[in-house]
Amino acid sequence: MGVRIRLVRMGLKRNPIYNITVSDNKRGLNKKPIEVIGTYDAHSKPLPGAPNKKLKEVHLDFERARYWLGVGAQPSDTICSLFRKFGIMPKPSPPTHKK
Repeated sequence: MGVRIRLVRMGLKRNPIYNITVSDNKRGLNKKPIEVIGTYDAHSKPLPGAPNKKLKEVHLDFERARYWLGVGAQPSDTICSLFRKFGIMPKPSPPTHKK
């Protein structure tokens, strides 16, 4: 059984909110996931007090995310970039060129 951590789109038209879910790799996106570990709001909102900066909302259960990664769940590319921003996954080391 391959387990993946991925985003599932929810919300309204032109107002997407994504659930961060852990689900079986062979099941479809609209099937019931094993667990929902967080949400991600992709719309940027202005940061109070700093009109030039934008804020994207992410609610995540860090312990459960670390647990599923430790068990062997494979994150999608987007989830990898989110987890790297939060320090859950290590940043990739730069490639070394051998001569």
